[in-house]
Amino acid sequence: MPVQPTTSLPSEKLSLHVDPFSPAQTGEPPPIEPPVEPATATQSTPPPQPAAAAQPTHKLRICNAYPDRGAIDVFHADTRLTDAPMEYKECRELASPMKVGDKLRFEVDGVRAGHFAVSYLPEGDAVLVLVVFRRDTTSQAVAFESHVFANLINAQIAVLDAYRGPSGAGTSPAIRDPSGASKPGGARVEPLHYDSVVAVNPGVYEVVLQGPDGRVKTRRELVALNRESYIVVRCGVEPRAGGQAYPQELIVFPHSDAKVLIGSGSWSPRGASLLVAGVTVLAAVVGTAW
Repeated sequence: MPVQPTTSLPSEKLSLHVDPFSPAQTGEPPPIEPPVEPATATQSTPPPQPAAAAQPTHKLRICNAYPDRGAIDVFHADTRLTDAPMEYKECRELASPMKVGDKLRFEVDGVRAGHFAVSYLPEGDAVLVLVVFRRDTTSQAVAFESHVFANLINAQIAVLDAYRGPSGAGTSPAIRDPSGASKPGGARVEPLHYDSVVAVNPGVYEVVLQGPDGRVKTRRELVALNRESYIVVRCGVEPRAGGQAYPQELIVFPHSDAKVLIGSGSWSPRGASLLVAGVTVLAAVVGTAW
């Protein structure tokens, strides 16, 4: 293959202008400039979002103080809250998120007995107690008593009266320290009052119903732990128009473990008052019944 000759350009047109300060005059290589990073758009970092506020925990405790052979089921809308019917004198803590306006339906052996509408709930954590009982001695109608416990360090006891009958006027509840029964002076005893809430020192107690002569008619153990809320209910009925009578008895709930007190240093000191203070009159109604 023939090679084409290279055509040379006229020499007068070959001129190179060299800047007097250029390194080309000294034969030194030009400095290497650092590479320029391409410009990028500035991305703004969004400010951290505040953590969502934790939803308050509302514990719902229901006690069946309705004297009847039939057991009670509890429904929240169409959801059955009781995995098995609640017998008379039985209490349970039910898991059910509640809000104002919710309705609880109560059935006795499958027959509707009443409704309870929630009209108030506290903003913070709380224990809600609802007691179902006999409205009077002449009918089978149900009634409700409710209370919202405040958050306190000490154990609290709400005392309710669900007994219906003329003989109830002669008995009253009290709390006693059985550990001093064999000591001089006997066990320490302090009265409890219906429709009230008291704070107590930690310890193992007896809640009793005593007559005007001080004799104990019935008793129940109460293990009081700090930050726990307890319900004491007198229940029973003496119907006027015949029917089955149920004697005066006590319901205590929940049942705490006395082993928690061992070694905790939280026992009530001997000689001290059993009751820390009267918290309030039990009047915190959280709903309405019909």
